Amino acid sequence: MTNFHIPVAANKNIKKIFGTSYFYFLKYNVYSIDGNIDNYIKEIHNIKSLFLQRCSSKNILVQKINQTKLIHTYRPQTALRIYNQAYQNFYAHHSTEQDKLLIALAYWQICRLSKSPSLLQFLLKGIKGGDSIDHQFMQDGGRFTCVDTSAITAKLCQHMGIEGKIKHDGIGSIIGLHHFYETKTGRIIDVPFGLIDGGFFYSCKNQPKTYKIVVKFVKSIYQKTQKKFWS
Repeated sequence: MTNFHIPVAANKNIKKIFGTSYFYFLKYNVYSIDGNIDNYIKEIHNIKSLFLQRCSSKNILVQKINQTKLIHTYRPQTALRIYNQAYQNFYAHHSTEQDKLLIALAYWQICRLSKSPSLLQFLLKGIKGGDSIDHQFMQDGGRFTCVDTSAITAKLCQHMGIEGKIKHDGIGSIIGLHHFYETKTGRIIDVPFGLIDGGFFYSCKNQPKTYKIVVKFVKSIYQKTQKKFWS
């Protein structure tokens, strides 16, 4: 199995790639290192090549999901579901060469990132502001936000000649709560909210909506509180 590159933690070529604010409070900035970006793109093309081998590379691709994770691993059935959805998208009859590259990009992010933090952890990291560099959140245990993932997606797409922009939706339509990347062709990369679906969507119609995620989160908190109260 081809190993992922170890991200560079210190480099003079550190560049800001995106900045935003959660609830108009502190600024949250995302930075990248040129050498890391070059290696990430090589890894994405490697994943695309593995998908092109069809079912013969299934075990390798499924194992890659947890390859960089020491503790925060996904259960076998979850990893398999992610792979199956990505494979289905990759070989959809309307999938273009650019789509295949985007599907590989989304799958690469899932392999690279630690297990998704809770919605509360998302908010806490973003609200307090500060800076985040790619090597900090692309490692096991490194908490990431949708701002991190959309920023790195935008940077990678720019280098690969794919046009698009970072957008936000739902409750965040005014305050920018949830960020994702949408290409000029309408394809969407949303790993945090769409992880179980491979992080790739052919259109916004199937993309998980922010308000549904928030409602689900509030409901789970309520149920846990009720359970603790009556126990």
